[in-house]
Amino acid sequence: IQTTWVDDTSSNRKPDTVEFRFKTETGSDQTLVQAGTDWAISLKNNNAPDDYGYVRFLLNGVSGYKIAQTSVLPVYNDKYFSVMLRRMTGSDATGIDNNYQLFAKQYDETMDRIVYSSVVTMSISSSETSYNSSYVGDEIVYIGGSGSNDFGNQFSGSMMEFRYWNSTLNTASFDNHVTSPHSYDGNHLSASYTDLVLRYSFIEDKYLDVDGDIDDASSDQSYIQSGSAIGFT
Repeated sequence: IQTTWVDDTSSNRKPDTVEFRFKTETGSDQTLVQAGTDWAISLKNNNAPDDYGYVRFLLNGVSGYKIAQTSVLPVYNDKYFSVMLRRMTGSDATGIDNNYQLFAKQYDETMDRIVYSSVVTMSISSSETSYNSSYVGDEIVYIGGSGSNDFGNQFSGSMMEFRYWNSTLNTASFDNHVTSPHSYDGNHLSASYTDLVLRYSFIEDKYLDVDGDIDDASSDQSYIQSGSAIGFT
């Protein structure tokens, strides 16, 4: 799915939070989402005969990619994992200290609790401007990865509830989304309208080779970012 990585008309800056759910049973290095070659969220196999691996955030800069990697998780167990990447400063300024946090969690309905959870932080200093610049540059975003990239194979599996937020989503709201996938509460009462600037639910029942338009189902329809399904048969 191809979409954009641009300033939204409400905050006039890049999203502070990217959020989605995925499941796969294909035990290979895979790209979950990438913004050109600037940054990506991907899966890394642990090279063992099991369903464990890692979720990674990669950010490009003058010294190559910096990588933040979760603890080992059963990411190939064909059950949904929820992922959140959030920028802690809420600023597009490049010459500042910045932390990027990556969350990966899995909820078990039979046990009624989050059974797997990992959080990792990538710290960027104010002198590492090239890395912050990579996050705020205009780019094409490929959900599932482009055909050729540095992050792994194109994604093979299922994905739902892909979202951009123009705020640094709090952990409590994310945990609620982990346990209740279609919920989209945010940091305050009107956040689902003011802060949720893109939402692809991926629940439309249609043939993507015939109709490749992906609707932005965010509440504020005065600003939308439509997606395009590429290469589906």
